[in-house]
Amino acid sequence: MPTLCGMTATLYAPTLLYDGTTNPPRSGCGVVVEGGVVRAVGPVGDIQARATVVEHLEGTLLPGLMDCHTHVVL
Repeated sequence: MPTLCGMTATLYAPTLLYDGTTNPPRSGCGVVVEGGVVRAVGPVGDIQARATVVEHLEGTLLPGLMDCHTHVVL
């Protein structure tokens, strides 16, 4: 069972994946997340062995996208 420090690795396999480096979004790709950290991004067949749980998602996944919009009042 693939784990790191006892944490379960989950493969998220969306309909489409957009990683910000390719255009257009790709199908057949996924993201392995372990302990809240993205460990692998790529074709599902290449990264599937790294995960113990597989979640098939409807829609488009953007791994690593963070909301940086903020209003700071001093």
